[in-house]
Amino acid sequence: MDKFLKSLNPKDDEKHILIYGKEYKLWRDGEYLGTAIWTKDDNVGDSFQNKRYDSKIDRYINDVYVADSWELIINKTRL
Repeated sequence: MDKFLKSLNPKDDEKHILIYGKEYKLWRDGEYLGTAIWTKDDNVGDSFQNKRYDSKIDRYINDVYVADSWELIINKTRL
């Protein structure tokens, strides 16, 4: 399973443009998936993830996204 998940993540030559801790808009096969944060994760490999609270089980869950294209979200601030 670990090798399978890592194979779906961006390839090494694509990773150099991704910034850990930054939020990205994600797409897979042309379908918009939502947003997630580029995360360093020893379990599933570097990946796009979001953490959410599930009140049914009283735990935080990491959602892992598999995207084939992405766009960095840049928040502009006015001075």
